[in-house]
Amino acid sequence: MFSIYGIPPITLIIRIQLTYFTIELINLLNAIPKHINMDIRWRGKPALESFLGYYLTYSMPLIALIVSYALVYTMPTSVKNLFLSSAKMITAPGLTDTDKLVLLFDLMILISIGVIIGVLRISFTALLYYLIVFVVSNVLPFTGYWANGMIGIVLFTITITILALLIIDIYRRSFTYEITSKEIKICGGIISRVERGVIITRLEDIVIVKPLLGRIFGYGHLIPVTASRIGLGYTASLAGAGIVGAPFGAAVGGLKAIVDFKPRPYNSLYGIEYPENVKKLILGLATKPEEYMRRTAEGIERLEKRLGGEKV
Repeated sequence: MFSIYGIPPITLIIRIQLTYFTIELINLLNAIPKHINMDIRWRGKPALESFLGYYLTYSMPLIALIVSYALVYTMPTSVKNLFLSSAKMITAPGLTDTDKLVLLFDLMILISIGVIIGVLRISFTALLYYLIVFVVSNVLPFTGYWANGMIGIVLFTITITILALLIIDIYRRSFTYEITSKEIKICGGIISRVERGVIITRLEDIVIVKPLLGRIFGYGHLIPVTASRIGLGYTASLAGAGIVGAPFGAAVGGLKAIVDFKPRPYNSLYGIEYPENVKKLILGLATKPEEYMRRTAEGIERLEKRLGGEKV
């Protein structure tokens, strides 16, 4: 029988085919991205609607400027005169008295909203952002590299608002949430990257927070609560009273803090669609190990009875 190096042709062809298919299989597996986990049961990202608060917060410099224009041009002259002396303290080049009034109301609105957001969110980042935008827009014309007058201030505010909205959207898209059979993964961030993994069997509670917009648009925040208190924050209130008079003085104060749910993109499944279904999935995965152990224990018990000659 004809052979090649002692190997029959049919056997050689089969080996060549097997080698070919093996190489193709290896190439196919190498083509799969390494970050893909074949055990993923669910994957999601924050919904666009869930970031409407962020979009609104960082577009506030432009909104406040538009509102200020509307106020000044609909306000009686007698009311304008009350604020005119304060408005003249704004000395950016090329501004009329009306422009200065607009900027004064713009600053008042930004400070008010920044303080309100700071109290509600316990963070004054928004207020700092508003003040920086306002100051830079008024100082920039002095450099000679930007348009003078109200046109330059409006153009700068529009430019910064567009950039802020783009950065917020990139920040939203950077977050990815995954659920495997063992853990909940949270990954995201732009400057600093956050990667968190919560073991499903160690969950103490699963909380769903649905704000007003969430009930309208159908999204919610799912907070996996563990013993390390991931997803939780503290809300504190401080009160005090004092009486001072020479030569004596007295003061009384108190601090009260409670654990509260503070969903954020980096500590929860933030703004996901159908959070109730995701919660059911997690609960199902969390009970599987217990069910497996129960069935294993029952199997061992039946085996012991059989070995002992008992009928099962």
